[in-house]
Amino acid sequence: ATLRRVLLAYSVHNPAVGYCQSMNSIVAVLLQHVEEENAFWLLARISETVLPAYFCPTMDGLKVDQALLQGCVRRHLPRVA
Repeated sequence: ATLRRVLLAYSVHNPAVGYCQSMNSIVAVLLQHVEEENAFWLLARISETVLPAYFCPTMDGLKVDQALLQGCVRRHLPRVA
């Protein structure tokens, strides 16, 4: 119930983003270490300041990082790629 409340509160706080994939995993880890309200504010800080391009409808930051990782794997581990 706590996880759901944090995610719902964030979707109301930032309706332009709402909920994005992986927010649940991040909040679950945060809740293991901090109280519900602090987990909410940490999620807000992470998604709005630290990794804003990860948490937007297009998820551009994630796409860029995935492409970089894929290029590194192709170059350094061609048998895996």
